[in-house]
Amino acid sequence: MSKRKSSENRAFNNEWEIKFKSLEPDIIFFALKIKSFFGSIYICESTFSSMKYIKFAQRNTLTNEALEHLLCFATTQIEVDNVKLVSNTKRIRLSH
Repeated sequence: MSKRKSSENRAFNNEWEIKFKSLEPDIIFFALKIKSFFGSIYICESTFSSMKYIKFAQRNTLTNEALEHLLCFATTQIEVDNVKLVSNTKRIRLSH
């Protein structure tokens, strides 16, 4: 690239930088709104997909309260330590 082209590109970039410097906060805010929009769509679609699966699998015995609890389990990233959970519970003795 020639020195002339390089200086023209810098001048062009500087001109745009000056024009959009005052708009920069608005552009960043708008870009973040658009970015968060797609993230919230993914969460919504994922939850809806989980709800469809739960409703199909439990269609005969499902109540609204049970659906709410199952959706919470299906859409959260909480890991349960089953060994600790079982060891902390009291043992129930069944009589014969």
